[in-house]
Amino acid sequence: MKKIKVVQIGTAHDHAKFVMDSIKKQSDVFELVGYVNPEPDSICFNMFKDTYSEVKVLSLEEALNYPGLDAVIVESEEHSLMKYAGMAIEKGLNAHIDKPGGEDNDEFAELANSAKEKGLVFSMGYMYRFNPAIKKLFEMVDNGELGQILSVEAQMNCRQSVEKRNWFDKFCGGNMFFLGCHLIDIIYRLQGEPENTYAYNVSSNTDGVTARDECMSVLKYKNGCSFVKVYANECGGFLRRQLVVSGTKGTVEIKPIERYVPNSSDIMTDMRVVLTSDEDENGWNAYGRDITFGPFDRYDEMMKTFAYTVSGEYENKYDYDYEIRLHKLLGKICEQ
Repeated sequence: MKKIKVVQIGTAHDHAKFVMDSIKKQSDVFELVGYVNPEPDSICFNMFKDTYSEVKVLSLEEALNYPGLDAVIVESEEHSLMKYAGMAIEKGLNAHIDKPGGEDNDEFAELANSAKEKGLVFSMGYMYRFNPAIKKLFEMVDNGELGQILSVEAQMNCRQSVEKRNWFDKFCGGNMFFLGCHLIDIIYRLQGEPENTYAYNVSSNTDGVTARDECMSVLKYKNGCSFVKVYANECGGFLRRQLVVSGTKGTVEIKPIERYVPNSSDIMTDMRVVLTSDEDENGWNAYGRDITFGPFDRYDEMMKTFAYTVSGEYENKYDYDYEIRLHKLLGKICEQ
């Protein structure tokens, strides 16, 4: 495969540094030509300046007109993701855009449809799509191993600083917009469009924070209810991040979704599979089997998949219409 010539636009997104590290690491598939820093005063850039110290700094004009450029990686602050992605797509460049893609549904749909019309790759930065345990879960669901899906319980908690929790006020939906988007993506992939949604996006009212840092949404389906919970003020919340998918033939629990390998930036993920065929019919004593995946880099497969999609060797499983519908659902939940 020919190396994909890329530039990163933006350093302010929470994932920006880690995506840049992954691109640099995967020099067999990427030719990194530089980065643009339109938000130099961002917290993330100032925390991770060393990541960019040996990468060429380009102006926005230089980047978008770089000879032979194949794609852009957009890692700006959330409200400007669509702005820079739009500039790239207008130039005929493939784009990987970090999540969730701005708050304006019409703008998002217009941009995705423009990429579709031009035949450009439109990739969103939902890294859990590439988590090996979640991929295994999708495979089991698609193969019918869990039967009819009855419910999904999805939690993505942590303990953020006061400054970060106040920052959620920038968004309609607060933390549901910032983190809940990852989990809504998983539920939508598994169950499709809900019949209705009920959001409870509130503030913990601690440490003087009034932003919506404790958020929960219930998605009503024909066969039951699923929920998303994203709390930003939970001690030990990162290791309690979990996904439980229950079907008529079995249940899969992924917990924690991620845990760091000691003395490493790599992560692992733990999965428990309980199938009715494995144990007694009613499953009262069903323990199931445990599977551990890892260690792996959270972003490597996502970025490699983007490169192979740009090269034409891989077809994006999350097409333009899927991304548009997902974004619309997220917007609906955040506005409630």
